[in-house]
Amino acid sequence: MTARFCPTSGPLETAIAALRRGLPVLLAGEGPNEPITEVVISAAMAEPASTTWAVRHSTGLLSAAMQSAWADRLDIPPMMRLPDGASRTASYGVSVDARDGVTTGISAVDRAHTARVLADSASAPDDLTRPGHVLTYRADEFGVLRRPLVAEAATDLCAIAGLPPVALTASVVHDSGASMPAEAAADFAVREGIPLIHITEIAHRRLYHDHPDGRVRPHDPRCRSTDGGLCMHEFTDGLTNARHAVLLTPSVRSGPVSVFVVRECPHGLLDPNCDCQENLRAHRLRAETTGGALVYLRQAVRGGGIHPDETEYGSCVAMLEALGIEEFDLVWPDTGLELPHCVSRLYQTSHRISARIVPPTHSRSRHEAFL
Repeated sequence: MTARFCPTSGPLETAIAALRRGLPVLLAGEGPNEPITEVVISAAMAEPASTTWAVRHSTGLLSAAMQSAWADRLDIPPMMRLPDGASRTASYGVSVDARDGVTTGISAVDRAHTARVLADSASAPDDLTRPGHVLTYRADEFGVLRRPLVAEAATDLCAIAGLPPVALTASVVHDSGASMPAEAAADFAVREGIPLIHITEIAHRRLYHDHPDGRVRPHDPRCRSTDGGLCMHEFTDGLTNARHAVLLTPSVRSGPVSVFVVRECPHGLLDPNCDCQENLRAHRLRAETTGGALVYLRQAVRGGGIHPDETEYGSCVAMLEALGIEEFDLVWPDTGLELPHCVSRLYQTSHRISARIVPPTHSRSRHEAFL
């Protein structure tokens, strides 16, 4: 796995600070056909100066991205129904204008005012007219974790900054009107003195630091006793719908907790020669003897918008935090793969965590060798 989700906290924190001051931010990502660069402005902080700048350096088409629940509250329905699993298709809503305080609705002043009305939690459907001059996007509730597009990234970024999850976005272009590639966008950001970040940086932040509501949902607040005296907590991952389990010793020792992570084997129930159950018992015994925990990650029912390995790491962190375990050693079985670089960086920046791979005490199973 590459390190494309590794944290780069410097540029991201700079972008957050800029949004809070009402300044534009450049957001790079992968479009349906080619890499894209968008300007993002917090709708709550939109002013004529920032919207004028955005219009000057973009196609001029300003869109307001917001979470779907936010759009429903303002009676902004989708323009069309997306097919299930359309993780790479933007969900457009009807265009709007503010009912009061605007003239034609098309000027930078009017669109800034409409943006602020959209971002105001006190606004009601009657505060808007439809259709209007500000296009709208309906972002997925799990943001970039499920749909890694500009609308989701922009609303996530505003939420991370502690602002209402509504953002103005526009596609950045050259003075000639041609699309601006990533290399040119980097030079443009330096020349204009504005931060440039990538969608994957926001995905990493949401995955490990700012878990969305419902990222993991416990099945029962009480633990379920198992053979051997371990206490089992089951969670459903809201992103993938997978049902994971965390087994804890009756009294988790103080200090860093050893957390042994085991993936569900897709061959175990079908292949009598697979030794995955033996490996599971061995890791469970380690958890019992060290006063630690065992995390059992089951197969995902549906995919998210990011790499499956990243999704599993995020699930693991979210479940342990839900159980009040914030200081731990992640013990990842040796499958012949290197510990992803981004995970190592996570442990240095997100928690008081030390990451290590435990050397195998047995020959690798066919499942491990396959992985």
